[in-house]
Amino acid sequence: MSQEPPLNPLPPVREPSSPESEGAKDQYSLDEMMKALREKERAKEEKGEVVTRSDGSVARKVKRRRRRSDQPEKPSPEKEKKNLLFKVILVACGLFALFLIGFFLLLNHNSKGYQEKLEKIASDWTGAEVRLQGYKRLPFSVNVRAATFDWPANSYLRELSVSRVDGDAKFSSFLGARPGGLQIGGTNGKLVMGMPTATGELGQTFEEEDFPFTFDQYYCQALDVVFGESKQIGLRGVSASLRHIPNDGSQLTMDQGSLVLKGWEAFPISSGLMRFQDGAIDLKSLSLDSPESDDSLFTSNFKISGLIPLAAGEKAHLKTETGQFSFSALAGKKLSRFFNGAVIESDGDIFYTIGEEELDELMIRFSADQIKIINFPFLANMAELFPDRQLEEMKFDSGLSGSAITGVLRARPEGIAIENLEMAQKGNLRFRGGMIISKAGKIAGKVELSINRVFVASNELLANSSLLRGSEKTGYIKVSFRLGGTIKNPTDTFRSELGLEGTLPDFQQQPRIGDEDLWDELGKPDFSDDSAE
Repeated sequence: MSQEPPLNPLPPVREPSSPESEGAKDQYSLDEMMKALREKERAKEEKGEVVTRSDGSVARKVKRRRRRSDQPEKPSPEKEKKNLLFKVILVACGLFALFLIGFFLLLNHNSKGYQEKLEKIASDWTGAEVRLQGYKRLPFSVNVRAATFDWPANSYLRELSVSRVDGDAKFSSFLGARPGGLQIGGTNGKLVMGMPTATGELGQTFEEEDFPFTFDQYYCQALDVVFGESKQIGLRGVSASLRHIPNDGSQLTMDQGSLVLKGWEAFPISSGLMRFQDGAIDLKSLSLDSPESDDSLFTSNFKISGLIPLAAGEKAHLKTETGQFSFSALAGKKLSRFFNGAVIESDGDIFYTIGEEELDELMIRFSADQIKIINFPFLANMAELFPDRQLEEMKFDSGLSGSAITGVLRARPEGIAIENLEMAQKGNLRFRGGMIISKAGKIAGKVELSINRVFVASNELLANSSLLRGSEKTGYIKVSFRLGGTIKNPTDTFRSELGLEGTLPDFQQQPRIGDEDLWDELGKPDFSDDSAE
């Protein structure tokens, strides 16, 4: 505080203002008024505050203005440049360090040692000897030129080879986590399966959370699958995708490609789904289209489903069904030489003993819309004997005749057959019978053909036939005859049964037509020497 002289207690005398000064106040601008206020405040701070000391003296307390100590000091341009350069160098060093880490990780993942490590992991998991060729790894992808798996004798799987494998890989697996990603698969592959010839543990069992690979999907764009050595059945060019379902095993989906069954045309695969359970394969559905060589316009699928146990000697039972479908496609290559047409619906059974090379039996019960019989000698005889009856083609239509067409298709290791085939041309013909074709193409069969008696009576050669006796009541004569020969040279006894030529010694007794088993009556003797082709 500074010492001040005593203040005058009397206020100064204010002089009266002139009229000019009064008029000037009205012309002050806002800026001038604000400036006057600031000057007044500043003058007040400089003049200070009047205070009275304890001894009664009066003093003026002046407020000192101090500079703020926290006000930042503006850096110089040179200092700013140095700071920027330091930051750039720091970022560059960090990037270079990351580059070195990534480079060494890339070298490690593409090294021979890492490839051998992956082969061992895959081998421990699958139980196969695994070989990878042309393995390449990038942070987000993996590529293998070829991968092969060879299983020991105690496995149902024998060999798997896949070419041009590529997949999406998680970046975390590049940093040391378990190899995995969205999917991995190959362009072409071949899987060979067969019954084990030895016993023992296969591979290493892992819990789901410990799986050595964590890819969501394993696929092959065109996979060939061979079952056993006989090549009776197989898959060709199938697009297959394998996924693991948490707590529910694995699931295989299929589309495209074809099912190859010996004796039939290849069936294009529409779709397929199977689940792998403990000790069994659950075939949910395998949907097949008509063979590409078939010119029919049917749209339904041939569906197969059932449970397949994976133990030697166990019996598998699969179910089949169709809606409208090609009869030639169901009958197979051999039977379709003599019968073709259209199926309305069918249902069937497939019986198979695990470990055998062939099916025990395939049996399909069907009802047909139309069936045409071709290539048998008796058809030419019918056309020759009854030229005005338009019997050049023996075609049966269930819609026109109002009579159902039914029968059974059956395949066994000995051959393939059509049994209990019944159909009619209303007012003209009725057909009942069946036939078997052996593996080598030998034919055995019997037919009961009912012919309108008018056709027979009007023929000069048959007008006095004993077959006409008693036919007035039924309107038909019945001719029972046998089928024989081979698929290249079929024969029958139709003419001899009509009495137009000598009865052959082998067919002196007319066969009885009914529901008896053709395999027992005709199959065994005729197929004992199965070398016709």
